[in-house]
Amino acid sequence: MASLALAPPLLASLFTINRASVFSHACLLSTPLLLVTGPSAVSSLLLLGVQFYAISNLPKTVAPLPRASLFYFGLRHAFFATNHACSFSALQYNAAFVTTDEFNFYTSGLLLAMNTFGWDVIGLLLIFGGDKDATIGGWYRWFQMLETLGACLSVSVHRRHLMIFAIFAPRFSFAVLFQVLCEAVAGGLELGRGNIRGRGQKVKK
Repeated sequence: MASLALAPPLLASLFTINRASVFSHACLLSTPLLLVTGPSAVSSLLLLGVQFYAISNLPKTVAPLPRASLFYFGLRHAFFATNHACSFSALQYNAAFVTTDEFNFYTSGLLLAMNTFGWDVIGLLLIFGGDKDATIGGWYRWFQMLETLGACLSVSVHRRHLMIFAIFAPRFSFAVLFQVLCEAVAGGLELGRGNIRGRGQKVKK
């Protein structure tokens, strides 16, 4: 429960964030994520950190497009490598009962969402807030929109398929959720930078 208490101040601080503090916010968010993910979370977090560090320190001669593609595939690899899948039956429901044996709609829902999408949130923080090249974030959003568009086309073409509710509809739902997370993190960080620039202008005046 102590880890969950970190969530409100973390969310509030996202609206006054700068690039220098992105990594500390990602580390702070990893604390409750380790709680709900289990023993394998440490190795997963280490692997994700090494991957993103290596991609961020590629030579400057590497264009933003391939770097953004590596970030995108690395983040999707983290999702599936942590034993998640784009299926409602594959949700790790035991994460909803980490702090209590009784079901609570809000607390259990938050824990389950953190278990499922926590790695994406950490990765998106590092992509949009930790990389100095803003065009990488733009290319990443383009890749995410392509994923969502592909899921829309797939569910439209297979709308009469026997497995529509078992395969195609859940895949579409997860693609939309990934899109919402991407835009929410990118928008929140941009809003935070705007607040900092506004305060800086007031100080100069």
